[in-house]
Parts: sequence; structure tokens; C-alpha cells
Amino acid sequence: MKYLVMIISLLLIPIPSFAEDAPPHVMDVILVNTNGDDAKYQEIFDQITAASKKAGSTGVRRMWGAGYAGTDTGSVITTIEYPSLKSLAESNEKLAASEDFQAAIAAFVEAGMIADSRSLLFNVR
Repeated sequence: MKYLVMIISLLLIPIPSFAEDAPPHVMDVILVNTNGDDAKYQEIFDQITAASKKAGSTGVRRMWGAGYAGTDTGSVITTIEYPSLKSLAESNEKLAASEDFQAAIAAFVEAGMIADSRSLLFNVR
């Protein structure tokens, strides 16, 4: 009987959570119109990535090619993953103040490239 009481007592003790709820990751997804010059976009992508790192952005940039099926087949997609929405906001402030980043974006625009669409994805599970 005393073992049963001890077991029940242990079950009633609150157990702290060892894994705190981390903020959800977010991903900025940009469908890029390269104006037909994917090689030039790769060059500009590298400039933007270098400027982002130099500015202290926490975003991880990747370039994707859409293939298989659908209206976006053949498109170039850039993703930027951040550990949290707060991290994205802080990174955007740093990038807005970065002359190198602004110069790389100017090169993107000068090359006739545009972001056809942009979405912010949240990790919900």
C-alpha cells in the first residue's frame, strides 16, 4: 500500500517541460521572374546572399528550380528560412541599412528581374 501511495504522489508532482516551445520557423518564398537570364540571376543571388551574411541576417537563402508540372514549371524560386518571425523582422532592419544589400537589389532591378509573387510560410507542425 505504501508503494501505491508513493507512486500516486510522484504522479501528482508537476514535471517541468524540458523542451520549451520554440517559436515557429518562417520561410519567405519568392517566385522570381529572371527576365530569361537565369545565369545572371545566379550571379545576383550570390551577391545578395553575401550582402545578407555581411549585414548579419539570420536568414538561410536557397535557390530552387520548379520542375515537374504546373504553371510555375521552369521558374526560379528563392527561399529564405528564418528561425522565427522576430528573426525575420530583425534581419529586414539590418538589410534595409546595408549599402551592399541595397546595391545587389538595385542590380536585380536593373537586370529587369522582378518578384512575381511572395509568400511567408509558417511552420505549423
